[in-house]
Amino acid sequence: MATFRRDGHLLVRGLLDGAAVAGMRGPLMRAVERSGRMELPPERLKDAYSRAFVQVINPGFQDPSLQPLTRSPRVGAWVAALLGAPGARLLLEDAFLKLPGAGPTPWHQDGSVAPVPPEQVLTAWIPLQPVAPEMGGLRLVPRSHRHGLWGPVDISEQTQEEFERLIALRGLRPIELPPMALGDVSFHSGCTVHGARANETDQGRLVLALHCFADGVMVAPIRHPNQAALLERLAPGHAAGDAADAPCWPRFAPAVQ
Repeated sequence: MATFRRDGHLLVRGLLDGAAVAGMRGPLMRAVERSGRMELPPERLKDAYSRAFVQVINPGFQDPSLQPLTRSPRVGAWVAALLGAPGARLLLEDAFLKLPGAGPTPWHQDGSVAPVPPEQVLTAWIPLQPVAPEMGGLRLVPRSHRHGLWGPVDISEQTQEEFERLIALRGLRPIELPPMALGDVSFHSGCTVHGARANETDQGRLVLALHCFADGVMVAPIRHPNQAALLERLAPGHAAGDAADAPCWPRFAPAVQ
């Protein structure tokens, strides 16, 4: 816990059963294929966001067979412990498929568009196959969470340049995660600056990112149109100061001891 508080991220080896995670790859890949986003028109590939990955939001809400992973009590227990909260809720599920040859994911902060306080947001990054750095491994900027939200919200070449400038200005040093095995989970704060390498291999890299938050918090003030749009999409009718307890944000069940 001290390492997470200091660095804003923590890699936990073998947190989940590797065979069980592997069994979720097929259903999650089918959810990505059903999205119709595997083949993007050329005009969509002009921006860094589209070139980085294929994204599908909340696949576990459409396919309940994925929920043993998307709502894993073990993940929820770690989220609550790392945030020092009595429990945790699921904010959003993201399936990210980085196809062979896909570009790097620019620097960003997950909490910048979250409709809850960013310091109470935590992402669990779960690979659905072993991930070597050259497959599009996670990159992080340790201790960047201590500076709160940095300003850039969109994910683009321009925000990548601005983050690079701020990282150097603040004397921080990015790192790459070592190879991850099935069952490993990497946690990072909603304020931790992170991205991913390009996929330089001939294999697709499928990752499930569970964006979570501390149970009991309130909806945060709106800071950016992207945040307003996400709140309207996930919990229409909710506003700043409301309890963040919408049905779309399920509470993780307690882990079995």
